[in-house]
Amino acid sequence: MKKFGKWLHNEFVVGWKMFDYIFLFGLLGVQLLMTPFMIDSGLSVGWNIFVLTASFIGTLATIICAKGKMSYYIWGFIQTSMFLILNLSLSLWVESAEQVYYLVTMIIGVFVWKKNINKKNDEIKAKKLTKTKLILSIVGLAVMSVIVYYIDVALNGVAPLLDTMSLSIAIIANLLCTFCYKEQWLLWFALDVVQTILYFVIGQPMMAVMYIAWTINTIYGWYNWNKSEIGKDE
Repeated sequence: MKKFGKWLHNEFVVGWKMFDYIFLFGLLGVQLLMTPFMIDSGLSVGWNIFVLTASFIGTLATIICAKGKMSYYIWGFIQTSMFLILNLSLSLWVESAEQVYYLVTMIIGVFVWKKNINKKNDEIKAKKLTKTKLILSIVGLAVMSVIVYYIDVALNGVAPLLDTMSLSIAIIANLLCTFCYKEQWLLWFALDVVQTILYFVIGQPMMAVMYIAWTINTIYGWYNWNKSEIGKDE
């Protein structure tokens, strides 16, 4: 029990300021207030509760990621597993593949982040991409977009263009997150905007509102990770 209490203290007290708590509960509060307007009449009560729970856990996970805390991987794994179930039920095959990819890279991320944690505040020490790696990331994004688009069309995806943009950006952004690069937040911003549009298009307002909250969080994440930057990648 003492070890668990120490872990909670390190993850949710050390390095936290009053603004961080206000921001966390503010975004969760907005989602809670929006709940009556986000209920999807096309889903059962059980599914609505499932989506709402995934939305809350997802918001918590992204804020903790913005803080650069290791506990992100606990909440992130739960949230990602729930999103995988949801996307499979909606026949969003590319989105489902994206969640599987997240689950795999999370395992790698745990070990990488442990090596890049600032012992003073238990927060990540962010890195900055070199110009070469930045160019490679952009080229990789372009090539991947073409490949994913044709695969999604072949699978008769619900929204192939938005799906393609979502998965292509997510793959690069998550790699940058896994290896502690601050530029991930620029891509997460673009991704969350695309995801917001996607879920409005397919009639999932709860998920859309969650991604709006996540879009706001990318600005918070960019600010925090810039403060913890330790220099360019070698």
